[in-house]
Amino acid sequence: MRISEALNLTLEHFNITGRELAQRSGVTESALSRFRHGEQDLQASSVEKLFAGLPNDAYHYLMAQLWLERQESESAVQMLSLIASRIQTGKVVLNPSSPETLLAS
Repeated sequence: MRISEALNLTLEHFNITGRELAQRSGVTESALSRFRHGEQDLQASSVEKLFAGLPNDAYHYLMAQLWLERQESESAVQMLSLIASRIQTGKVVLNPSSPETLLAS
């Protein structure tokens, strides 16, 4: 999965517009639009700005999309089991206002 595809899924899932992300990140709307449509690559610094412009829960969702795409199912199951174990022991907690967001305790 390309970063642009994961970003599009994330923006759709969290109802974030390209305009909102452009304003929050400082990346121009036109550059963001071209990136989202696969018409232009962005410099790493612009991708970092986009990531920083996302709310935490959206950032984690995007990272999970990219991570899961690259994992073998056995590896993903092991990692998710570790996360579940940490949640159960209180070492990582879910953000009550946004259950998708993990908070280190």
